[in-house]
Amino acid sequence: MLSIPAPLNGRYTLITHNPTQPPFKLWSKIHGTGPIKILFIMGLNTSHQNWSLQFEHFASLPDTNFSCLVFDNRGVGFSDTPAPPYSSGAMARDVLSLVESVGWTERVHVVGVSLGGMIAQEFVLGAWKGLVASLTLVSTHAGRVRTPVKGMVRVPYIASLNGLANTRATVDLMFPKEWLDQVRLGDGRRNRDWIMELFETRNSRVPAPRKQGSFGQLCAALSHYVDRERLMRIRGIPVFVATGTEDHLVDPVNSEYLAEVLEARIYRVFVGAGHSLIAQCANEFNLLLKGFVEEVEAELEAELERGFR
Repeated sequence: MLSIPAPLNGRYTLITHNPTQPPFKLWSKIHGTGPIKILFIMGLNTSHQNWSLQFEHFASLPDTNFSCLVFDNRGVGFSDTPAPPYSSGAMARDVLSLVESVGWTERVHVVGVSLGGMIAQEFVLGAWKGLVASLTLVSTHAGRVRTPVKGMVRVPYIASLNGLANTRATVDLMFPKEWLDQVRLGDGRRNRDWIMELFETRNSRVPAPRKQGSFGQLCAALSHYVDRERLMRIRGIPVFVATGTEDHLVDPVNSEYLAEVLEARIYRVFVGAGHSLIAQCANEFNLLLKGFVEEVEAELEAELERGFR
C-alpha cells in the first residue's frame, strides 16, 4: 500500500502489452499546455521528481510553448510494481503505451537520463513513424559496458541504506566532492547542503523505493544492449548527447560512442560534472535542451510549409 497518496492532478495509464503479465498502472503528469511536447524518462530507481529542475523551468518560461510529460517508471514512485525482472525494451513499451494514452502521437522530443536513456533508445526503435521529433541522451550507454570501480563498489552499499544515510551516500556518488564543497552563489550555502535539501524534499513527495522494483530496474540496466547496427537505425533523428567528466556510474566514453554512432547534432561534455548533471548543471543543460528542441521544431515547421506549397 502506498504511504503517500498520488497527486490528484496526475493520471494513471493501464499497461497491458504483455499477455503473460497481469496489467499494471503507470502514473504520469503533464506540466504546461504548450504545443512543443517533451517526454522525460527518468533513471534507475528514481521518480519523476528528479526532473523537477527541468519541468519547473520549462513550465515557468514566459512564452508557454512547452508541455512536459513526466512519469514514474514501473517499480518506483506512484506506479505499480509488477514482478521482476524488467528489461529496457519492456519498459520502453510501457512508455509507448503511456504516450499513446495521453494523445501524444507525433512530434515528441524524448529525453532520457541513465537507465532512462537506455529506455529511450528502445522507445525510439519501437516508435511509429512521426512519433519522435528528437532524442536527448544524458549520462547513459548502449549496453555491455563496465561500471567504473567507484560505482560498482558503492551501488550495492547504498542499496543497503535507508533514509538520510541513503540520501547522503547517493549524493556522494552522483556528484563530485569538489563541487559539493563549493559555496553557491547567491545564498552562501555549500552545494552539498542545497542538493541534500533538494533530494530530501523530492523523496518526501513520493513513496519509498520497493525492493522488487529496485531489483527489476537493476536487471533492466544490467541487461540493456543495443548493438551498433540497431543504433544506426536511429540515425536521421536529431540527437543531443550529454555527459559529465566525473561520472562514476557511466563512463563518459560511452556517450562519446553514442554521439559518434548516432551522428549527434550536439555532443556536450560538462567538465567537472557527475552522473546527475541534470541537477548539477541544470541551468546550462536546460538552455541547451531548449535551444535544441526549438531548432528542431523550426525545421519541422519549415518542412511542413514547403509541403503545402
